[in-house]
Amino acid sequence: MEKRTITEKTIEMFHQHLLNEEKSTNTVEKYIRDVKAFMCFSDGAEIIRELVIEYHSGQ
Repeated sequence: MEKRTITEKTIEMFHQHLLNEEKSTNTVEKYIRDVKAFMCFSDGAEIIRELVIEYHSGQ
């Protein structure tokens, strides 16, 4: 099973998905800003439930 991580490539794919879904500019900007912040927090670690909980508890 492949390790799930966030990369610039996955962020770009997500960005394109949001545009295809016709999300508003502000929504797209916020979602991308949030996922980039999480990417920095995760620092290349595998995205697992415990990491997400840790991220949310620090918010």
